[in-house]
Amino acid sequence: MSELKREQLLMAVISGRGPAYLRGVNLASMDLSGAGWLAEADLRGADLSNANLRRANLKGTNLEMANMHSANLVGANFEGANLFKVKANVANFNMANLRGANLRGANLVGATLVRANMEEVDLDGADLEGANLEGSNLTRAAITKVNLKLTNLDGADLTEAVLHGCTETGSPPEEDGEDFRGTINSIRLADLLQIGCLSRSSLNIEVYSAGERGSIDIDSGRILHAQTGRIEGEEAFMKILGWEKGRFITYHLASSGAITIDKPVEHLLLQAHRLQDEKKFSADRDAPQVFGPGQQPPAP
Repeated sequence: MSELKREQLLMAVISGRGPAYLRGVNLASMDLSGAGWLAEADLRGADLSNANLRRANLKGTNLEMANMHSANLVGANFEGANLFKVKANVANFNMANLRGANLRGANLVGATLVRANMEEVDLDGADLEGANLEGSNLTRAAITKVNLKLTNLDGADLTEAVLHGCTETGSPPEEDGEDFRGTINSIRLADLLQIGCLSRSSLNIEVYSAGERGSIDIDSGRILHAQTGRIEGEEAFMKILGWEKGRFITYHLASSGAITIDKPVEHLLLQAHRLQDEKKFSADRDAPQVFGPGQQPPAP
């Protein structure tokens, strides 16, 4: 079926009187731009590499393990589609609608998803190395165990997204409980704050750790307020950043309230890092020394 033309495909779909069954079909480099008859189609294992699907309607389509390498998917509708383990490296998803799509295990290396609607998308185990998600909507997305090395998230909306166990620098995942649940592994809370500020986001970050609760407000990329218990401002910020275990949830900050912090994020994080180093040094210094058999403590 590698010699099929667009018109022949359309006639096959019409004669079938239902969603297109194109499982495993070779559609490489075919011009399917604006196609409305691919909705709910079965395209499992199909070859759509270098195909033009600009503004095509693939709502509810099953694209499991399809090859979409270097495909033009600008403005295409993938709402609710199944893209499980799809190969879409260097594909162009700019302004595409991927709301509620299943992208578990997808290969999106080098893909462009600028201003794509990825609300409630499932990216568990996906590879987004070098992908460009600038300005994309990732509200309530599941971003778990994802490779985010060199991924561009500038201006991305991560409101209420679940971020857990991802790799930002290629380092192996840490053991469970060693980091904030809901953080991007190796990015952590401090790096999420930097991302929020660089993307000029407005977020309320609720942080929970060992029975304690804190909150940090970011308004248009500026950290304005932090609070834990009765402590506010920089002191609260430093305390929250010092928590070693816990979880956080992000919410959209509708309007800024109290302003208790007036320093750039770089200064705040540098100070927090210095305080953590001092705390670690003090703990190491005060730790009791253990001597083995025959060993003597140093003379005073």
